[in-house]
Amino acid sequence: MRWLLAACVLTAPASSVRLAAAPLPDKQSANSVEVKLKDPKDTCDIRRTEKETVLEIRSPKGISRAVVKRLGAQWPESVVIRLRLAHLESFDVHHGKTSVAASVGWSEAGLRMRQWSLGNERAVINAGHPLFLPIRLLDRDGRPATRPMEEGWFEIPVPSAFWEGNPETFNIDWIDAYRN
Repeated sequence: MRWLLAACVLTAPASSVRLAAAPLPDKQSANSVEVKLKDPKDTCDIRRTEKETVLEIRSPKGISRAVVKRLGAQWPESVVIRLRLAHLESFDVHHGKTSVAASVGWSEAGLRMRQWSLGNERAVINAGHPLFLPIRLLDRDGRPATRPMEEGWFEIPVPSAFWEGNPETFNIDWIDAYRN
């Protein structure tokens, strides 16, 4: 299995950019992470603010995985995964014995979402559960969407309960749409 270390793109306001001999940023800062992607064609842009780290993943094949490692002593206060996919038939985040799986689909009635503990589809996770993933589907302009789209994304804030035990790494797996 081949892995590729994702190139990190950090965004910062122009006022905070220093061009002279400034010290390098502290690699061990509270919201520093490293992302390793399985597929070399996948990319991950990492955007950090003081309180939030956003992992924006693009996956041309639509089926892949990533391993995310914290570089500081603790995980950032907020970690948000943005998957730039048209569909999300299978998604899971896991570390150790903690896992959450989800599926987002569409029917005539509209958006359908289901979540469960990975490996046990009977262990349903509903809103109010500490590991519930508040998945949002957004269009290319960042507005809520209700159907599959080519240029939007799925936004998945990772709940704070997921970080219990302060794991060093966690895994993300996704499948945009099952193939026959």
